[in-house]
Amino acid sequence: MVKSPEWLWSDCGLGAWLAGASGNGWINGRYDQGFWLEQTVYQTLQTWRSLEPARRRISFRRDRNGREVDFILEQNDRVVGLEIKLGSSIGESDTRGLRTWRESLPERFGTVRGVVLNASECRLLGQNLYAIPWGWMVPLDA
Repeated sequence: MVKSPEWLWSDCGLGAWLAGASGNGWINGRYDQGFWLEQTVYQTLQTWRSLEPARRRISFRRDRNGREVDFILEQNDRVVGLEIKLGSSIGESDTRGLRTWRESLPERFGTVRGVVLNASECRLLGQNLYAIPWGWMVPLDA
């Protein structure tokens, strides 16, 4: 595993304002839409963590081959890996980081789930590996 910083804003609204956000459609056509989606999910996860900060952790993983997991959520010995995808088409390559990460964990974690948040429908991708629409966490019509 390679240690590398993951720079995320704790207030994605401030970050967006500093990036020049103006009006409802400012994100349309930007090359970094996926980054802003990750920022929004991160802020939501920070709220989850703040409810029990001594028992809940959020981390990030990238191995030497560039396979990464955007967010790793831990509470007690329960672990969930989240991969954030802007698009609706989910393929094998989108789950590679989650699968590699799960294989590297010690057995004490037991069942480890992987979730790919995407712009599509909810479906099973493999054993304890799911695709879930990110719209469930980040409503578009808010």
